Amino acid sequence: MFSIKATYEGGRFQLQEPLHYQGVAKVIVTLLEPKGEEEIEVLPENADRLSAEELRALRKHERFQAHGSIAIQMGEAELFQRLFDYSSGGLSFLSNRPFPKGRVLTASLKDPLNARHTILEFEFEVARSVAHGQGFKIGCKFTDQVDEALWHSLMRTQG
Repeated sequence: MFSIKATYEGGRFQLQEPLHYQGVAKVIVTLLEPKGEEEIEVLPENADRLSAEELRALRKHERFQAHGSIAIQMGEAELFQRLFDYSSGGLSFLSNRPFPKGRVLTASLKDPLNARHTILEFEFEVARSVAHGQGFKIGCKFTDQVDEALWHSLMRTQG
């Protein structure tokens, strides 16, 4: 089984990434809105500077400082990004470029002793891109609920 992103235009699926597969498989198609350039909204750096009390009131899940990185799938390549924080509802990572709000990404946590080995693969949706230092902090929410105890355990191995 594998997953691929596509748009549906003119009665046809338009794949958004290359597919080189021969054989029989179950396929999950994530339909994206057909459009030209994706609009990227970047919030100012102070957009997330609320008091700790205000943040707790807004968030559904407690956030924890993250260590290590995630590998984001970009076509056939993987883009490694440093994690910033996480919760059972989502995560944020640091990047040298913004990502469009609403974009669904597939990522994985790699074994720190063998980067070719994937420990966990997951999908999340970009909620916002905030200017952060010389780059951006990308806030995301998981498309499926994640077990918080599992995340704590995996984050200990990433440090």
